[in-house]
Amino acid sequence: MSSKVKKKEIQPYWRPDFRNAASLPDIKVVRTDFIVNAIAILIAFAVCAFILQREYRAWSIGSAVEELEKRIRIAEPDDNILLKQSEQFRKAGGYIQDLDTFYDSPFRAHELLVALSKLKDDDLILSSLRFSEAIIQQNKKAKVEYLIDLNGEVRDLPTLDDYVVSLRSLELFELEGYEADISEDPRPRNASTGLYPYAVNIKLSPADSKKKGKGAKK
Repeated sequence: MSSKVKKKEIQPYWRPDFRNAASLPDIKVVRTDFIVNAIAILIAFAVCAFILQREYRAWSIGSAVEELEKRIRIAEPDDNILLKQSEQFRKAGGYIQDLDTFYDSPFRAHELLVALSKLKDDDLILSSLRFSEAIIQQNKKAKVEYLIDLNGEVRDLPTLDDYVVSLRSLELFELEGYEADISEDPRPRNASTGLYPYAVNIKLSPADSKKKGKGAKK
């Protein structure tokens, strides 16, 4: 009974459908193919723009580097001249600094030479003199210590002893605020010359304020 009712409910078409679906035009509102093609074209343009931008940037950097290299080549001779002048100025500055150190010492260099020349004995040869300074720590303070090294040859050792005694009594080394320490170092006799090489070391150290300095003026 139910199957008969279902057959009655089905209504036949009121007319036959003669359409050919394959030949009918596409009447969709949005065409999917068009959107896909547009996106592909946009991506291609974006990639091309990115590549062109990188190439232009690389070309710009290359041009800038080439221009800088050209400037360096042009300026190289002048730079060499300036470097030579700078080196000469640096050396001159070193000489000026040495002179300033010389004149900043407790006594002048020529005063030392004059005093030593007055003590010279005919049997004693002074071949070299070295004057230097060193920074020492005293009572947790940095102070300057002056060193004088004398080198030469002497005919006999008693003459060297007398020379050292004269140096110890030299008024030039009686400096206020300094202690003078003078020592001698005789060497074995030179068989070829018959003379004794020697070294005399003079140390001018800052006097310790906590005790009475030997050689420092009151």
